[in-house]
Amino acid sequence: ASVMLGERIDLGAEHLLESGGVLTGVIDWTDAAVTDPALDFARLYRDFGPDFLARVEQEYGDPPPRDRILFFARCAALEDAAYGGPHARAAVRSLSWLFST
Repeated sequence: ASVMLGERIDLGAEHLLESGGVLTGVIDWTDAAVTDPALDFARLYRDFGPDFLARVEQEYGDPPPRDRILFFARCAALEDAAYGGPHARAAVRSLSWLFST
């Protein structure tokens, strides 16, 4: 299945299932919405870093502007870091690449 421009499926590390390094599923569709696709790119950037984002952008073909992706990624990381809990450590780790540009 492909995602159309404007759909948001809430892609973040916490919603991706993998086995042996292969993506096997996407869970937690309760936050799916029609909105800016830069939000999904942002969460992937926050969770997996710049090299992963570059590969996703290449495969996607016509990604949202990088400045919107960066803005949403920074917001998501700061929100997770401030909230605490299990996602806080990963969010703090991502600050090094999110604020280096």
